[in-house]
Amino acid sequence: MALIEEMYHNGLNPDVVTYSTLFDGLCKGGRIKEAKSFLEEMYHNSLKPDVVTYSTLMNALCKRNKVEEALALHKEMGSRGRKRDVVTYNMLLDGLCKGERPEEAMSLLEDMYHNGLNPDVVTYSTLMNALFKRNKVEEALALHKEMARIGCQANVVTCNTLLSLQKWKNRGGNVFVGGHV
Repeated sequence: MALIEEMYHNGLNPDVVTYSTLFDGLCKGGRIKEAKSFLEEMYHNSLKPDVVTYSTLMNALCKRNKVEEALALHKEMGSRGRKRDVVTYNMLLDGLCKGERPEEAMSLLEDMYHNGLNPDVVTYSTLMNALFKRNKVEEALALHKEMARIGCQANVVTCNTLLSLQKWKNRGGNVFVGGHV
């Protein structure tokens, strides 16, 4: 991009924030291929993209149903020693679930645990909703129990999913566990 070249030409060295801002604009404009090339340029210029840089690109890929590319980028992020967080995982989980791939999303949840990350309410709600839509009610309820066990508080999405589960199963009892909705 001309602006980056001009910065270098004038003796200014763009930093991670500069590139992240550029990434955001390119991704919002649908210019993902260019954003990817700048990712490589960052490494070439001894800059280490941060979680914001990667998240911006992964989010854009997921929104365009390019979940495989986002997953590959997530893997690359880890292999390059960049810290992945719950937000990056949640983006991928959402992309997988919207693509009707909840089994792969559950596998990614295991990867979160393996990497020492604690799922949050968004993680659980996304997975529970996807499982319910695939008629995997018992698995969705098991996730709710896990959520309650670790003390993760439900949000409106979680409650709506649980109400749908209760209605679907036509139960007279509760799906509430341990004082948590």
